[in-house]
Amino acid sequence: MKTSKLNLAATVFAIGAISLVVTGIQVKKGKAVSDRPASKNGTPKLAAFKLVLVAEKEKVSKGGPINITVSIQNTGQVPLGFTEGGFLRDYKVIVKNLKGEDVPLTKEAEEIMKSGVVSLSSYELTPGTKLNGRDGTSIDKLYQISAGRTYYITLKRKAYRMDNRTPIEATSNTVKVTVGS
Repeated sequence: MKTSKLNLAATVFAIGAISLVVTGIQVKKGKAVSDRPASKNGTPKLAAFKLVLVAEKEKVSKGGPINITVSIQNTGQVPLGFTEGGFLRDYKVIVKNLKGEDVPLTKEAEEIMKSGVVSLSSYELTPGTKLNGRDGTSIDKLYQISAGRTYYITLKRKAYRMDNRTPIEATSNTVKVTVGS
């Protein structure tokens, strides 16, 4: 099977359809092997980032706050862009109980999700850059947390390659928090 390289600089966008970016893609039998733009030597550039979630406390007293912070590090080779529109919009927050069931949002958090974006900003993270404690929130204000229970919290976040606007996603580590009774 023969491999060929395309060095096209074409971007095709279709609303509601597939976005295709072709720049230094390896093709085998008409299928893309990598969607990463090629570097000067033809090797694809990696786009990746890491989310590290930290809970302020592993055990929280009844009614106490469950504070979390997130650090973001660009572990790839290209700058990444991040949009900001509020914690619940920036991150997919996954909160599960001991049975593995999703914990529902509070009424306040549901209202936030229903409302339009009040302000939207963005920032760029260059390769190797790490932002410690970049974002944070109190999970107990967003989710219906009960006393005497244990919860597992994980985050997902999207970023965009600054060289071609292709979205990528990262998943954080999972933290365990127990609420006293």
